[in-house]
Amino acid sequence: MKKIINSNLINIIVKIMSIAMFCGILVILIFIDTNVKYNYSNTVKNSNYIYLIIIFFAIIICLMLTKLLSKKKEKLNRFLEKLYKKDKLIISILFIVLFIFQIVTLQNIYFESGWDVNIIYNRVKYFLRTGIIEMNDYFKKYPYFSIAPNNLFLANVFVIIGKITMFFSSQWYSYLYKVLVIIDIILIDLAGIIMVKTIENFTNKKSIKLLGAVLYIAFIGLSPWFMIPYSDTYSIIFPISVLYNYTKKEKKWYNYLMIGLLSCIGYYIKPTNIIVLIAIIIVETYKLLFRLIDKKQLKQKLKVSVISGIGILIAVMINVALLNVSKYEIERKYTFSLYHYLMMGINTETTGGWNAEDVENDLLIEDYDERVEHNKEVFLQRLKAMSPKDFCKFYIKKITLFVC
Repeated sequence: MKKIINSNLINIIVKIMSIAMFCGILVILIFIDTNVKYNYSNTVKNSNYIYLIIIFFAIIICLMLTKLLSKKKEKLNRFLEKLYKKDKLIISILFIVLFIFQIVTLQNIYFESGWDVNIIYNRVKYFLRTGIIEMNDYFKKYPYFSIAPNNLFLANVFVIIGKITMFFSSQWYSYLYKVLVIIDIILIDLAGIIMVKTIENFTNKKSIKLLGAVLYIAFIGLSPWFMIPYSDTYSIIFPISVLYNYTKKEKKWYNYLMIGLLSCIGYYIKPTNIIVLIAIIIVETYKLLFRLIDKKQLKQKLKVSVISGIGILIAVMINVALLNVSKYEIERKYTFSLYHYLMMGINTETTGGWNAEDVENDLLIEDYDERVEHNKEVFLQRLKAMSPKDFCKFYIKKITLFVC
């Protein structure tokens, strides 16, 4: 009985937090965030209240359609039953059409992105021609991959893709970026398919599975972001694959191995991917603390934890092997610590986004420990300069910036 109560408590807490987060962001976007100016953005002239009116009328239309369809409930149910029986075929067709649309889009709006994507891409091309992965550009004498070592794993993956492209075509220099985007598209679409299977693990309902596929295609598959071959899109498959393996009802030893392996590889591409593994650890720890796991299950959990640990070890070895691809040695004195990003994250001028002045000031400090102390000092100065009200306003603006 206690196990059921605790299990239900987890579900209730998750639902309350999800609803509260959604409602909170919605309130901020519609009622609070009316005249906020963002860096690197275009201005939309329409007021938020116009969108509120549109949402209101959309809800009314949906309610009217629901009432209309309820009169033909029997026919609708028969239609849905036929639809659900062909759920796998429908989902397959949807993702095939999505892939074709993405490739056609790529052919018609092809462009090479700027920012870190361009920095990494140029260095990969330079390495494929010269065998040296660093080059003189914006960063001048500062080695980029020592400043941002989290992008080195992805750069080495790009190098391998580049070498394969070179093997098949002498014109690799012209095609490489397009090849990276195509792989990007494949990873995004595979992530969508795995997400649908994860929904099936969670709910075992075909209706929700189909809805999940449609929403994924609408908001992620059709997003122009698939044109940007970077860590955001290259790593999307990893957290959802971890969740898929964790939510399987009958897990084999390799599912636990994949949880550790994919979590760690995802982390090497984009550190935030580790959040899913942290969430799994929290849930399993909760079960242990509240005795939702008996002694027999505890022994099994210890075994699978070791298997997941082996998966992490394999990922570490893959990372070491990839580092040998470029043979690049990270110079610690140039590396930005977590305190650098903490300091930059509270910069009011850029709403916690990338700030050139913060980067340049840090690069002028050659000693790593001295730079960390400087970051801590600036962070505290910025924090003290804000009143509680200013702090709340800043984070409301920051939330809306990253949500939008």
